[in-house]
Amino acid sequence: MPETLEPTPVEAVIIGAGPVGLFQIFELGLLGINAHIIDSLALPGGQCTELYPDKPIYDIPALPICGAQELIDRLIEQAKPFHATFHLGQEVTEVQPLANGKILVATSLGTRLSAGAVVMSAASLAYLNTAPANLKYAPTWLIQGGVDGSPDPSTTIQIVNAMNNVGCNLKYQIFPNDGHDTWDDTWAQPDFWPFMNRAYSSNPWPLFGRSQFCPGDPINITVGVTQGFQAYQWRMNGTLLPGATSNTINVTQLGTYDCRVESNGIWSNWSRTSSFHQLRSGCEAKNA
Repeated sequence: MPETLEPTPVEAVIIGAGPVGLFQIFELGLLGINAHIIDSLALPGGQCTELYPDKPIYDIPALPICGAQELIDRLIEQAKPFHATFHLGQEVTEVQPLANGKILVATSLGTRLSAGAVVMSAASLAYLNTAPANLKYAPTWLIQGGVDGSPDPSTTIQIVNAMNNVGCNLKYQIFPNDGHDTWDDTWAQPDFWPFMNRAYSSNPWPLFGRSQFCPGDPINITVGVTQGFQAYQWRMNGTLLPGATSNTINVTQLGTYDCRVESNGIWSNWSRTSSFHQLRSGCEAKNA
């Protein structure tokens, strides 16, 4: 059996070397963060390079018209001062949380990186192997353009369905008239920044989102937070639960449950609570 290589520690990994991924090199570089960027194609540029390099683009700020390959060339030139490392011609095959709080990213060519952050600007059906199980407790807002081809919505919906089938904490939104660039429409969503501010590593998620119960309903649900931290503690109504030391617990009683996680010897704050409560008689229980 071949020996599994230890992952190389890096600050950030960008998945997808199209226009959005290339611009992330620049944005991260401004913050002093060095990036590694992975793409299944042999050259950076995504669809712009692979499918329509001569296509004119009219919606780039300060550029009334710009060819697709010209845009890629400009982005590469803009990113040069930040010395990103490119891993081209290889697909991401694994994304896993690690015990030290980092994220393992592995590829089809054996590249293994331990990243402090992962920026995704692409998806493929390879994610079906790991994403549903590994990411189901992490709050995810997946946004896509309806005319995007990298990936095509028909590919994305297979990943979305697989994640929903295991109860993931997932919101999927599609902008019908957008291509690969959805940033302006995304930032304009009223809940975008509140969503970002609500997200916290120790916030519990009940699988399939159910937290309300009618009188007489059986209560037997799995509640969890993201796996891969060093240690976990759980409380019910403010009292520590003995033996509850993994990233999930089984809830069979109404109450308020919260959690905290340990990374690199430092404990997080307790979560912003997750309540399981009973509605009035004659109610219709709904998901959270």
